[in-house]
Amino acid sequence: MKILGIDYGTKRIGIAVSDDSEKFAFPKEIIPNDNNLIAHIVVVCKDEKIKTIVIGESLDYKGRENIVMKEIKKFIKSIKKEINITIIFEPEFMTTVQVKRLQKYGIKESMRPRKTPERGVCGKVDASAAAIILQTYLDKKQQTQ
Repeated sequence: MKILGIDYGTKRIGIAVSDDSEKFAFPKEIIPNDNNLIAHIVVVCKDEKIKTIVIGESLDYKGRENIVMKEIKKFIKSIKKEINITIIFEPEFMTTVQVKRLQKYGIKESMRPRKTPERGVCGKVDASAAAIILQTYLDKKQQTQ
């Protein structure tokens, strides 16, 4: 079984998936935040045999929920209506900035954007941010085992 990482945005959603051993996170894709979003997430969960979703917890600089977090909670409710799955929040702070910094200082070729016919452009900032969120969760999980 795998774990899905999500970097939620009002326009785009970054998706990352763990390996079967739940040790490594890989950017998967970026999908538009539109009316097809929930159906797409459900398909990914089934296709990838996802057992858990880890989604970035969006807080402001003072640690309070921001406007995006309210949207994330609605998003989670919509997912839970369609599929019975565990959803966990992982604190995230400026993951997009981290990714852009990595790109600025030289990101590995394998993580550069690539186009696939069935999924569009992969490996962009949002998917890489989702991978950072997921990897943070996986690292914490490994430390507690």
